[in-house]
Amino acid sequence: LDEHSLWAYPRARSVCNIGIAINDCMHSYWANGICNTEIMLVLNAAREHTGVEVKDLCESMVTAGWKRHSKNEGMHWCKRLWTPALFGNEYKGSASQCLALMALIRWHCETVWIHVPALRPVAECFLALARCTDAVRRDNNNNDWSELDARQEMHHRLFEQVHPGMMRPKHHHRLHLADHFRKHRVRISCWGVEQAHQNYKSVFADNFFQLLRSGDEAHAYSQIGRASC
Repeated sequence: LDEHSLWAYPRARSVCNIGIAINDCMHSYWANGICNTEIMLVLNAAREHTGVEVKDLCESMVTAGWKRHSKNEGMHWCKRLWTPALFGNEYKGSASQCLALMALIRWHCETVWIHVPALRPVAECFLALARCTDAVRRDNNNNDWSELDARQEMHHRLFEQVHPGMMRPKHHHRLHLADHFRKHRVRISCWGVEQAHQNYKSVFADNFFQLLRSGDEAHAYSQIGRASC
């Protein structure tokens, strides 16, 4: 912890005690989460071994006439999933966009890339991740999350083997999801407030950007936050 960060401020730490923290499945997987990272790992591997680019995948989606279930998610919405600016070290789209893109890349892994020897381990790892997301989204009236535990543990081992050194804290945080679900008897998720959260972060960033020095990086926001308290 940075001694100048918000977490080092005694009042903030007393209110936001680590013991009351609950991991949110949306942020663990789809909002700057595990899926966002692994999407890019798969796409980078596919480009390296097959030469396929993001624009090629977008064109194949359009040609195939891929459709979403929601009426407000037409072809224009689908094409926006592949906006070049959203692809970097991780996929930068919203949680809803990440969830949709997962379905497309899952199809490519199941039908094409798993048959390419150099891509097979990467595709198998991604499919293991997809099965984790199936388990975390599945309705569970019996409060039995043993399948989620098993699938997450399997993916955790695969990811460590296939992508050494790429593990993020969220890979570990998500392992507590099943315990939280059991304890509270509800699947905890921030899906309902995702848009409001994005709006809040945007307003916060605009208001405080002027206070950042040219040499500062993103962590400086937490130091500004402490000063504001």
